[in-house]
Amino acid sequence: MVAAPGARINVTADTRINHLVRAIESAPGSSVVLVVRGSAPVLEAAANVKLLQFYAERSGKELRVDTDQPQLRAFLAEYGIRSAEDAAEIPREPVAVKPRGFRPRWYHLAAVPLLIIGLGYLAYYAPEPVRITIVPQVRPFSDEFLVPLADLATTELKVSFTVTDELAASGRTSEPLAAARGSVVLINDTPQAVKVPKGTLVATAGGQTFATLDAVTVPARVTEYFHEIPVGIRAGQAEVRVEAVEKGTHGNIAAHRIVNVVGFAELKAVNPEPITGGRDRELTVVTQADHDLLRERLEKLAAGRAESELNLVVPTDQIVLAPLLSWDLSDVQLQPDPGQQAGIVQGKAVVTAVAPCVAAEVLAQQAGRLVETQLQPLPMQVNNLAVQVKTVLAEGIVCQVSGQLVSHISTGELAALIAGRPINQASSLLSAQPGVESFEIDAGKRNKLPRNQQYIQVQVISEPEVVALQ
Repeated sequence: MVAAPGARINVTADTRINHLVRAIESAPGSSVVLVVRGSAPVLEAAANVKLLQFYAERSGKELRVDTDQPQLRAFLAEYGIRSAEDAAEIPREPVAVKPRGFRPRWYHLAAVPLLIIGLGYLAYYAPEPVRITIVPQVRPFSDEFLVPLADLATTELKVSFTVTDELAASGRTSEPLAAARGSVVLINDTPQAVKVPKGTLVATAGGQTFATLDAVTVPARVTEYFHEIPVGIRAGQAEVRVEAVEKGTHGNIAAHRIVNVVGFAELKAVNPEPITGGRDRELTVVTQADHDLLRERLEKLAAGRAESELNLVVPTDQIVLAPLLSWDLSDVQLQPDPGQQAGIVQGKAVVTAVAPCVAAEVLAQQAGRLVETQLQPLPMQVNNLAVQVKTVLAEGIVCQVSGQLVSHISTGELAALIAGRPINQASSLLSAQPGVESFEIDAGKRNKLPRNQQYIQVQVISEPEVVALQ
């Protein structure tokens, strides 16, 4: 199946990594196409690409790229971001195999008449039984019991497991990316022309330097005439392109800040327009706070998984005493180290969890004995007995024991009591029986019950019995 087209996000030279992350997270659909036309510095750093992949996977999206730059396309492919032109494989649906149906044989057909004759004989000669349905009285039961630890044999259960987690690095730093460029006018107030080679430095009053990008000759000063009468002197001038020696935004300066030419005392320099274009790029670095936070998260994972990991290895007939559980964190690995450039900080640790456990049968037996002792005089049975550990104390385990108290009804005694009696008399006897909530007699057209108890079917409808108290 070919995935439906996803959202398309334009990436330009001014796109910042944090803006791009938010755009990917908020984009609809399961895939995002990064459209690049021209320069995109934010996608030229491996750390940024890994960071985008992390947030895309976390939000359940697949990143693709649509660019006219082959080098950028190949660079992103190394990190798993394929071109949007790539087609997904189309899986083939499995072919269902129809099972063969039942094929009757001759002896199957021969048995049908015999079966009809037998059923007719039973229907004609056998008496139809009377069905009596009884609903016993049921009331909920719940109480707390303290099971002494001295009466329970416990064993130690130990398990080791690994927890991993990762988070985005929070540190920020900048790195010079592009040098500022502009033009400078060189001024010669001497009678001789001056040749200025390529790479000559011009500087501001504060010492910030720029290098010329071309060789240039600055003409000598000339005398200006009006009708062959000298009226003034004009200095020679030449314009040349310059670039900041140091990359980054530090090289961006306002107009008229450049004042001299290094190594040419006879020349002056001035930039009539601002020199711009210097750019920095923001980098993500790991901090100590990232390590501290990641360790706390590993500890929370260990605390949250300790009981579940013990329950995975505990025998089916054992109960883990979770309140007495303890765990220890060891072999903690946090990478990369603080100060290193990275978008993601990864952590791993080994957790050892230990807890005592008790046999579920032993605990249930002890709790059942306590319930039996409390309900001994009553003609009742308890169904769906559930034992839940509430608190573990020094003297024992506090258990919440709950279930349903059901009146004990003997079906044989009831059948013997009402056999051969009229329906109305049997109804009165059933209503007077202790523990009977309601009943229903299905006797068909009869007005009297059979004398033979074999044809009186008494059914008690209640929850399945779990623990019976004799």
